[in-house]
Amino acid sequence: MAERRPTRQDLVRRRRRSGFVGRRDEISTFRTNLGRNPEADDYQFLHHVHGIAGVGTTSLLRQWVAIADEHGAAAVHLAGRERSRPHGRAVECS
Repeated sequence: MAERRPTRQDLVRRRRRSGFVGRRDEISTFRTNLGRNPEADDYQFLHHVHGIAGVGTTSLLRQWVAIADEHGAAAVHLAGRERSRPHGRAVECS
């Protein structure tokens, strides 16, 4: 079967991801986890990141969601804020 050509939307997504700088360790860990058997004891369903505004937490989570989508995993981006601490965000995969 012939491979379909990427849409403009696909091309824009690729360019955004290729321009992403930093957080390589977190992305690698996330990808490695998705390659594991979900029934394994060391498989993580919840991935958490936190930090002050502007350090790239939202961008990292968007990367994680895109990677989960590439692997056929369902992903939910959860965000929470607390006044006394930096906000926390998470991606849940299944």
